Amino acid sequence: MRIVTAHIYGYGKFINKTFNFNQGMNAVIGYNETGKSTLMSFVKSMLYGHKKNEREGKDGSLPEVKKYKPWNTDKYGGYLIVHTDDGRLLRIERDFNSKSLTVYNENNEDITSEFSFSKESGMLGQDLLGMDLECFMNSAFVCQDKSILYPEDKENIAQKLMNISESAEEDVSVADSIKILKDGKTFLGNERTSKRRYNNLISNIRTEKEELLKMQTENENCIEYLEEANVLKDEIKQLELEEKLCVKKQVYEEVIKDIEKYEKNKYEADSLKEGLSVIDIEEYEKSKELLDEEIKAVNFNEEDKDNLYKNIKINNSIITLLIIIGVLILTAGIILSIIVDMWFLLLALITAGCGIGLFLLLKKNKENQNIIEKIDEIIHKEDSLQKTKTKIEENKSKEDLIKRYERLMIDILINQDVADFDALKEKAEVFSPKKTYPQISHDECVRQIQRKRERLAVVNAQIDKYLKSDDQIASQQ
Repeated sequence: MRIVTAHIYGYGKFINKTFNFNQGMNAVIGYNETGKSTLMSFVKSMLYGHKKNEREGKDGSLPEVKKYKPWNTDKYGGYLIVHTDDGRLLRIERDFNSKSLTVYNENNEDITSEFSFSKESGMLGQDLLGMDLECFMNSAFVCQDKSILYPEDKENIAQKLMNISESAEEDVSVADSIKILKDGKTFLGNERTSKRRYNNLISNIRTEKEELLKMQTENENCIEYLEEANVLKDEIKQLELEEKLCVKKQVYEEVIKDIEKYEKNKYEADSLKEGLSVIDIEEYEKSKELLDEEIKAVNFNEEDKDNLYKNIKINNSIITLLIIIGVLILTAGIILSIIVDMWFLLLALITAGCGIGLFLLLKKNKENQNIIEKIDEIIHKEDSLQKTKTKIEENKSKEDLIKRYERLMIDILINQDVADFDALKEKAEVFSPKKTYPQISHDECVRQIQRKRERLAVVNAQIDKYLKSDDQIASQQ
């Protein structure tokens, strides 16, 4: 990384000051107290921020954050323009009052989120330079209180530079480090030793490799199970939709059947209603009471009627005989009267007696005939009332059937949970498949869903087993 520009809003004695640096090494030269250390502190603070919770020194020296806070301005901060190793030109802007830092690219876009900066650490330089503050302070940032650069102390300077380049520590020599490394190597061991740290680590590495291979195999199996679980879930979801479609079709078919039953029952009920006879029940009851009174007054039965017919027939025979006898007597009387007058008188009396008998028989036949006519009238009324009674009974049977059909219609509506027939037809419209029919039967859907759910349970159990195994390994590590 190369610093191109350092602009200070306010830092120590510098206020609104800009420093531009060329490519290669740049020397900043000035008298004492002209701000060389202030500029170095500014660059370091821009990259790594001020030390957190730094206290005053035993000699009364102020913490860095207070030491360089300017007196003549409220602004405390600035920005660096740097050219990174990956070819980007960045502007790093920091406000030490609010401890805020913002990084912009060459398009003036805020890219602060790309770095691991936080107010707690403030170390942007670790991302840009690849080293933390301690390493930076011991390598690229040599303070004057640690390295006194006098011409006569060249060997000391060379040793410090060698220490920094080799160990990143100014006070650690390469020779001492090599000796420490050799001692460490002996302590660690090698391939020819046994039961030393190196050998234990190699054994642990082999074990870890085996565990890693096992975990990789388990992870691959787990991924396969996860993929299978996703496929099973999708298939179950599709089958559940298919099952709903089957249920919808089944409901639709049941509704259509109930509509047909409802219409059939309604047709039967309407037909029966049209066949009902119009009968005045009160008029029928009155007529029946009057007829009962007439029957009681006449006090007859079928045998009486037959006897009356027989009497009329006998009387008619007697009448005929009397007429014949009367005619014969009358004829004989006329003939005999010519001869003897007494015979005429006698025959006249006999003829008169026959006439009286004939009159009485005719009267009796008339009475019997009237009774027969009355009986016939009563029988006719009985027949008429019987027909009316039959019609009433037929009406009652029809009404019972009508109620039965209407009850069946109501049961259909209750079974389908609708208020009326129009609602039943609307339900059929709602559940109509509308050209979308299930591909398999409802029972087959249920069987397949059950099988796939059982398989999914097995797969999930296997996944849980792998996940628990991973958790146990992570816990052990």
